[in-house]
Amino acid sequence: MSANRPFQIALCLFTLTLLATGQADQAALRRALLEGVTRVGKPGVPGPVAALDDEAFALVLARKGKNESLPVIAAATPGKGRVVLFGHGGYLSAESLGDGDGGRLVDNAFRFVAGGRKKPRVGLVGHGHLRGRLDAAGFEVAGLEAGSWSKRLDRLDVLVLGQDQVADLKEVKKLVDWVRGGGGLVASGLIWGWEQLNPTLEVDRDLLLNRALRDLGLMLCGGTIDTVIQPDAATAEELDACHAGHSLLLLERGAAGRKAAAEDIERAGVQLGSVLFCWPEGDESWPKRIDALLAAATDRRYPEAKKPLRAKDALDRLFITVDHIRSLRLAPEKIAAAPTAADFPGQPGRDTRPISRKIRIDPRIPGWQSTGLYARAGELLRLELPARATRLGARLRIGCHADRLWDLADWKRQPDICRDTPVVAEVTRFASPHGGLVYLDLPKAVDDKPFDLVISGAVEAPLFVLGQTDPAEWKNRIRKLDAPWAELACDRVILTVRAEAIRAIEDPTELMTFWKRVVDLYPVLSARPDPVRPWRYVADRQISAGYLHSGYPIMMHLHHSEEIVALKALRDAPAEESHGWGFWHELGHNHQQGDWTFAGTTEVTCNLYSLYVDDQIRGVAPVKHSWPASARMKVAAHVKGDRDFERWKKDPGLALWTYILIQEEFGWEPFISVFGEYARLTPGERPKGDQNKRDQFMSRLSRVLGRDLGPYFEAWGIPISATARKTTADLKPWMPQRIAAFRELAETPR
Repeated sequence: MSANRPFQIALCLFTLTLLATGQADQAALRRALLEGVTRVGKPGVPGPVAALDDEAFALVLARKGKNESLPVIAAATPGKGRVVLFGHGGYLSAESLGDGDGGRLVDNAFRFVAGGRKKPRVGLVGHGHLRGRLDAAGFEVAGLEAGSWSKRLDRLDVLVLGQDQVADLKEVKKLVDWVRGGGGLVASGLIWGWEQLNPTLEVDRDLLLNRALRDLGLMLCGGTIDTVIQPDAATAEELDACHAGHSLLLLERGAAGRKAAAEDIERAGVQLGSVLFCWPEGDESWPKRIDALLAAATDRRYPEAKKPLRAKDALDRLFITVDHIRSLRLAPEKIAAAPTAADFPGQPGRDTRPISRKIRIDPRIPGWQSTGLYARAGELLRLELPARATRLGARLRIGCHADRLWDLADWKRQPDICRDTPVVAEVTRFASPHGGLVYLDLPKAVDDKPFDLVISGAVEAPLFVLGQTDPAEWKNRIRKLDAPWAELACDRVILTVRAEAIRAIEDPTELMTFWKRVVDLYPVLSARPDPVRPWRYVADRQISAGYLHSGYPIMMHLHHSEEIVALKALRDAPAEESHGWGFWHELGHNHQQGDWTFAGTTEVTCNLYSLYVDDQIRGVAPVKHSWPASARMKVAAHVKGDRDFERWKKDPGLALWTYILIQEEFGWEPFISVFGEYARLTPGERPKGDQNKRDQFMSRLSRVLGRDLGPYFEAWGIPISATARKTTADLKPWMPQRIAAFRELAETPR
């Protein structure tokens, strides 16, 4: 049998399916596309896609949040053509072809778009790794350049495109006409990835593949998905419900008095919100329908702290989504204050007059440069800077509350309240409907001289900079300014808190000296220098995940405004208390390194920094620290019992003791030494895979200690390979007495 014989048989069966059912029978097409596919992988972090019209249908669903489902792969039969759209280019990668039934799914997609042709001619724009597979399957394959595919469409039956491979509107039209005339398109893209690679472009205007897809009944959408729903777990009803066109129709029927189930309304709101963010500029077909839908709504609610908008409030959330998108397209002079701006992030008093301020900017320090100014919602700012500064890629930013909440089940504030704009001219005018602290954002450090800029139209906000702000002026004037947010800064960290939290601080010098000392400890333990950019903590009414979460900035809740500036509690609390643990923990996440953080220790190795800070600042030895102390009985049961590694990985308090016992006997220097080794590794020396991470960490730490940690890791149930055990066999084994003591504790009657 020839190499392509199986494909030809499958292609004949696929063709018979199409002829027997007709293109209108999408259920049959879906079955054919998923024939032999039981497991679909998840390459990287895919984004959702959308089915928009009657010619399109969802093929594979994914979970977004706890209960929301969106398509991650969809297909369409526009005119005489066929399209399959993947929500991540990785679905067509060599790795995904060997993951589960990824190869079978891609084979089915090519059979589908080939439309029954006996020897389909396929053009690959990129995707060179597919050539051998398609050759073997009976395709006639041609590799095409991104700028030439549109000139060769008349010689192709199938085209494979990625998100950056449509150059202009002429190519959009050619592609749409070709597909509708009978061509087959396999396309892939990832909105959030495209946005990262194209920070100065706009999805609705500049992602031209999406314009073509829209005319073919499909779209790439923003956001991410969490888990793929395997084909056998998605019912036909759920697949049909995850269709954006059906969602819009459902809400329109609801506005006309036809009731729908609450879960269907929630799903419809999620679907439409996902689509609207990426809807091509200039296409008013859906925006007009949504305007009519919203115009029929008699009441309107906005998110509040005690009365959040929930997923069931689909129309109210849709109102906010539409307002947000449209305000992004307005000229600064036409921006009005959002109805929620006074509630959050807040507005300065009307008697507070705007000022003009000159600010010195050091381009060698990247990130948000604080200005000590606050923009009122809906009021115009004017930025002036020298011509040389317009080439730095800087952005004028209003707002510090960087978390976007669109995916959350509840909204306690507007989901996206920060705005920024590129600074490409000597004068930039800008406004925000929400207002907020004002920054100049520099994407990267530039070895250039400092320059001055002038910002006009904002009000002064409390800002204290260690070593620069006069404490007397702070006490007598600055802390009393009525902007709703304040910042306390040093060269290592900046704390952004509610202004009420700093009113009683007469002199922040001691507080910020303390914080500088804390942050300076992190590169010591890491044995690698910190970035020049200072770290940031920002308090917010609602954050996107967690009690706090790491990143730039580190996000925390409103009550942390008071806690993060409470010097006595942070510095002088007794050993049994730990008021700074959460702050130390999140900054630890920003410093932990993947080379020495294996599966199960993401929430563990960050806490080495927490223990180190409290040891160095408060003198609390890790073995006596209040946070891990609560896990003592779990440790006893674990080392006495089956030493189950899966349990160890799921319990950060338990796992942390593995590190604590090493620190108790040998101190912090071995960790510093080993982390320094990792910092100096060449790419070829870095651990590959989780087993290698565990092996290298055990071996490297053993060598630094001069003791074999293999038996100790075994006592915890941490799998170490036989090869790694041989590397430390010449060393004297080490086992702390506390392991025996823990085992005795497990036997003690309680």
